[in-house]
Amino acid sequence: MNLFLTYYLKKRLIIKLSIQELTSKFSGSFLGVTWAFVGPIVTITILYFVFHFGFKSQPIQDVPFLIWLISGMFPWTFFSESLMTATSSILEKPYLVKKVLFDIEILPLVKIVSNFYIHLIFIIFIIIFSTFYKVELTIHFLQIFYYTFCCSFFILSLSLGASSIIVFARDIGQIIGILLQFGFWVTPIFWHYKVMSPKTITFLKLNPMMYITEGYRESVFLKIWFWEKPYDTLYFWIISLTLFFLGQYAFKKLRPSFSDIL
Repeated sequence: MNLFLTYYLKKRLIIKLSIQELTSKFSGSFLGVTWAFVGPIVTITILYFVFHFGFKSQPIQDVPFLIWLISGMFPWTFFSESLMTATSSILEKPYLVKKVLFDIEILPLVKIVSNFYIHLIFIIFIIIFSTFYKVELTIHFLQIFYYTFCCSFFILSLSLGASSIIVFARDIGQIIGILLQFGFWVTPIFWHYKVMSPKTITFLKLNPMMYITEGYRESVFLKIWFWEKPYDTLYFWIISLTLFFLGQYAFKKLRPSFSDIL
């Protein structure tokens, strides 16, 4: 609970640093923060043309393929980008680690909040494309912010441990990169999980990111409340909270040695 209290007391500093992080990341470039959207949009465009025009993908669950695709792709982009940057947050700021009065526990969260600003724009894109394709958005759409919070907390849970371990084992960054590539293909982002066998679906649901990507789709066009799937919700929060407390424990134990290594 001390960590949550630290986040609350340092909320203004977290917001300030996250804005600085966002602006400094693209400072000096002609297009500025626009580059944050170029990569995901190019990826989505390629996947859309390959599957829509190449494989002649039909509407999924009576929803245009593009809407179905971006509803799963945008939360994954937020997850992968935030996890990678949050994992290296301690390594990038060694001068802050050596400051006795600075709460370095906020650094992974700063990275997540910085990526959250970009993700908000992607949510607006979902609204725009849904309107263009005449996909009716109902009050269910509001729960997309619940799933955004789920995704943010899951990232924080993973990055607390990863950002502390990477100080001692730099290979963690490469390992996470490989796991994210694997996770992209086993998470139903551009393919529908219902084409799999029941046993395979049960296995796929062990992946917490499936809960989030499907949650976005349920908010946008399936119109299913998260409390209508209590077992999936309970499983997700058990996993996320367990990882959070393990990550917090690892961070607390390893922190005293950070300044010696960095």
